[in-house]
Amino acid sequence: MQQLPPFPDDAPGFEPGAPEPSEPGQPAPPAQPSEPGQPTPAPQEEPPAQAPIDVPSPSAPGTETPTTPISPIA
Repeated sequence: MQQLPPFPDDAPGFEPGAPEPSEPGQPAPPAQPSEPGQPTPAPQEEPPAQAPIDVPSPSAPGTETPTTPISPIA
């Protein structure tokens, strides 16, 4: 394994934590959103289609459930 010489921290153009420019002499593009101050809108999630409900509706023929008559409290 080849040993590299220590990289000096005071080398020209070196900033700790800053991304290195892609080309010499070209400043690195700033890490900013395309529109400063405008939050990136979240993608709108389409609401799910109306799911069929398995509960039989009382008005449907043939699905009448036997109900117990409630006697009024005397």
